Amino acid sequence: MEEMMEQKESHCPPPLGQYPWFVISHGEGCEDQTFCTLPTSAPKHVRRCSIPELRGKEIISYCHGWVILSDHKTGMLCNLWNPVTSESIHLPPIELKQIEYIALSSPPGDPDAIVLLFRGENTPAILFCPILHGKSWTEMKYGDDDIYEDGIEDDLSTPVSCNGKVYAISHIRLVLIEIVAPNRLAIRPLQCEIPLNFSDHCISCQGTYHLVESCGELFCMCSASAGMPEEDVNIHIFKLDFSSMTWEEVKSAQNRVFFIGGGYQSSLSCPAVEPDTEGNYIHFMFPEFIKSLYSYNIEDKSILLSLLCPDVPTPCHNPVWLIPQRRLIDECQANRTTGKEEQGRKEEEIEVRERGNDEMIDVEKKGGLTDGHLMNLSYGILELIADRCIPIGYMKFRATSKCFRSAIPPVQWRTASARLQTHTLSPWLVLYDKNKRIMTFIDPQFGDRYFITISDLIGDAIICASNFGWLLMVRGDRSIFFFNPFTRNIIQLPDLPLGLFSSFSFSSMPTSLDCQVVAVRIPCLEKFDVHVTSPGRSDWVFFTVSKEVPYPYRNSPIFSNSKFHLLGSDGNLADFDFDFVEGYAWEVLDVPIKPCNSGEQKFLVDCGGDLVSVFLEKHGERVQVFRLNRSTPSWEKVESLGNYMIFISHSSSFAAVSKTTGMENKIYFPWLSGEDLIFYSLDTCKLHKFGSTEPLMNFYGATEQRLCGWIEPNWSSHS
Repeated sequence: MEEMMEQKESHCPPPLGQYPWFVISHGEGCEDQTFCTLPTSAPKHVRRCSIPELRGKEIISYCHGWVILSDHKTGMLCNLWNPVTSESIHLPPIELKQIEYIALSSPPGDPDAIVLLFRGENTPAILFCPILHGKSWTEMKYGDDDIYEDGIEDDLSTPVSCNGKVYAISHIRLVLIEIVAPNRLAIRPLQCEIPLNFSDHCISCQGTYHLVESCGELFCMCSASAGMPEEDVNIHIFKLDFSSMTWEEVKSAQNRVFFIGGGYQSSLSCPAVEPDTEGNYIHFMFPEFIKSLYSYNIEDKSILLSLLCPDVPTPCHNPVWLIPQRRLIDECQANRTTGKEEQGRKEEEIEVRERGNDEMIDVEKKGGLTDGHLMNLSYGILELIADRCIPIGYMKFRATSKCFRSAIPPVQWRTASARLQTHTLSPWLVLYDKNKRIMTFIDPQFGDRYFITISDLIGDAIICASNFGWLLMVRGDRSIFFFNPFTRNIIQLPDLPLGLFSSFSFSSMPTSLDCQVVAVRIPCLEKFDVHVTSPGRSDWVFFTVSKEVPYPYRNSPIFSNSKFHLLGSDGNLADFDFDFVEGYAWEVLDVPIKPCNSGEQKFLVDCGGDLVSVFLEKHGERVQVFRLNRSTPSWEKVESLGNYMIFISHSSSFAAVSKTTGMENKIYFPWLSGEDLIFYSLDTCKLHKFGSTEPLMNFYGATEQRLCGWIEPNWSSHS
């Protein structure tokens, strides 16, 4: 359905009492402004303005209902402006060079309110000035002015005002910034360290912190980025318990919505009121992708990609979020909660539930069907039909009606799967909700979803790699194991060494004698460590190699032709094999040129013994496939995969021969458009989704599943 969008032009700002707004300054001399609501608003509003008070000004931040402005020509901080009342407050001009953060201690109506500027780099200091009647700036340097109460001097970051107090982060500590005299501040470290769990267990990434105030509560968002925007790993959010001064992780926030700030702007939050703002999301952007809004779901860790404004002009400065203060106060006083009921599933969806400890699995079909002529058959005939079904067919057949469920027993998969006919299904996308302990499998072609309640079998583990019907999972900081979700078999591996790891892989079936498990750790920019173990071993062996291949984060090695292979950021390759007695052999292939200029994301698979690389341009706007010609050596463009299909995810990627008509010659991504998975067809050279004949131009409007993998259903207890 085409998106409804209301566009207006005006010399006045839009009424801010109803929506959060995204605003940019643009045009010659920074004369114009564009205000946009969230893409999920109904309808979406876009207003282009040329507001007299904002002409020639850059909107650099927003705090306590006031916009903070700088002069476009001079780059000097100049004044505050209230978009509701159009009131302006002039500030003593000051150059913003080396200023990293800007904050207001309290609303400008407070006679004690001050503006705080946080300078970094070579001369770290706080500069502050009274908002009302301030005539000059006071500078306090961390080292010279002894403003830290405990004498420990660290740069401050992400300051925020909460309940009349200003908090900030100093290294890993939470600190309170206090006005102790008209021209003096004090920084008081609190007995509260910042939560360090900014990544999922041992997954390596670059972590940043964002303090945010929400309805009188203080939150800390820990965002873990693996480099490119499309490679973001995770965001954790914590709420401070002021009584115990401890952080509690937030697993769900249905009544809140958060916005990560950029540039000088602090992060913001407001209550969720549908349809204007849907709760449980953290919205963020990247300066290099100004038109794109990323919406991170706190519960399931997925990211919705939205086109914020299709024809947004080139901004003069980083965009700024405006959260209407009046709306915030009204909603906080009302203590509104908008808990959502769990969305209903499709009629065709099947829910699989574990019963007790006997590994017995039952099946329910949503929206049951009426009994048909099959019910005229005897129970013996029904059992005979069921015995000839493949496992999924057995579950669907049993789920048809209550009578069928009474005639056909649930399957004890460990002991009874051998009597079911062997049948290889197409790989499924697998997701694991570690909070609810539910594993979800999505059939890419038919959209069927299968659910298994895992209970405490694997706890809060995450998926790190997948292949051969097995998942490689990590629990806690170091526990790592193989898990077959269909048989519930677990193969424990030795604990991981200390450190953070970027990617994992394994060479063969975990039950085979020659299975090797690889974990890549990147300790510095010049080199990285490769750790190797096998099922049955009690330790890991590692070797260190120089970073001749600029190896990207979250790009798993693949095993092909008796070697592991790494695809570098520049399209070059490294091969290595390992023997626990003889050691390792490492070789960098001299692939002279990058196969294409695009490709923010890169994946490598074994396709029938050939190494095939997939280069994905930002937001899926272009997909290119290449096959390695080792004799040249060079990457050669692939026009067709033949009967093969490729499955892509950050945890692991692989190719498989299609056994179902219509699945071949396609690349499947962990992106959902509505309920349908998105794939790229080499026949049409376009993105598609099952259930629609219309091609997709990109991933906008779709949701990427992050902590996931692809798995080939495997009910055999011997493999």
